Parts: sequence; structure tokens; C-alpha cells
Amino acid sequence: MTLSNERSFVMWRALSLAFRGWCLAALGEPYQGIPLITAGLAEVRANGILHVPHVLTLLADTHRMADQPQVALAFVAEAEQFAEATHTKWLQAETLRLHGDLLLILGDAAAAEARYHDAIKLAERQGARLFQLRASSNLACLWRDQGRHEEAAELSASVSKWFTQEFVAQDLIESQALQTAAGPQLADRSSTRESML
Repeated sequence: MTLSNERSFVMWRALSLAFRGWCLAALGEPYQGIPLITAGLAEVRANGILHVPHVLTLLADTHRMADQPQVALAFVAEAEQFAEATHTKWLQAETLRLHGDLLLILGDAAAAEARYHDAIKLAERQGARLFQLRASSNLACLWRDQGRHEEAAELSASVSKWFTQEFVAQDLIESQALQTAAGPQLADRSSTRESML
């Protein structure tokens, strides 16, 4: 942020504010993060459209962390509408995934599942494998919580296989944990299936 201020990099300053605000929220201080993201959003709106859906999604996620799912839903809806209107869809799979999370918090598991499927399909079309992993992991967690352990493990396994052992991310760790939780039956079937190929 200091360098952005010194060099008058307006867009980078705006994004730095938004990212700093989201990081504060992720560290347990969402009410300190919200004003920073809001300020960053105002600067992004004034200087270009490319990052508006992204910052709106960060703001929505921060309100989710602040236990304000209805407020978060309003920002998600705005991000989705803005992305559709301007064709700035490079982060839309993440927005859809967050929409699913919020619907789940509000008790609508069926609508959440539909949003996760939308996020997975969009990420797949865009070749955005990390976003596809994240949405698949959330869907797999939903299925696990509904007692659909086998489906959850198979979905997790199908996307985790794209990543090498050198790739370490929390999303991949959680996806692999879902597979392990399914028990040896799935592992035995997977080995049998691989030996048949």
C-alpha cells in the first residue's frame, strides 16, 4: 500500500485496501475489515470495472465472517449482476460458491447445492481448477453432512487428482481429508478401478 501511495498506483491502492480488510476479517476482525474493503470498493468503482465483482465478493465474504449473511447476500447479488452486465466473469465461480455458502447458512441446502454445481460448471468451462476444487470441496462437505459419504469422497477424489504433491493449499488438504473420511471401501474400489484401466 505504501508503494501504491508513493507511485500513485490508484488501482493497486484500492485492491490493497480490500485485501487488507479481507485478511483482517479472516484473522477474526471482520468489523475492522469492512471499512477498508468499502473504501477499496469506492476507489475501484471510480477507476475501472475489472475488479468490482471481486471486491464485492470480498465484502460479501467479510460480512459472512461477521455473521451477517443477509447483508452478504446483497453484495453477492450485486457482484453477480455486475459480472453479468459487464462480462467480467473471471471470478464468478468464487462468487457462486460464496452464494452457496450463504444459502447453506440460511438453511436452504437444496439452493446451496445448486449454486455449488453452477460454480463447478463455470470453473470447469473456464479451466479454473482451483476454483473448481473449492466449489467441489464445499459440495462434498454438504454431501458428507447429509450422509452421502461415498458421493462426497468420489467428488473430492475426482478434482484432487489434478494437483501434484508439491501443491499445498488448505482447499486441497480439506478435499483429501474428505476422501480419507470415506473409509477403506472407497479406496479399495478406486484401486480396483485404476487396475482395470
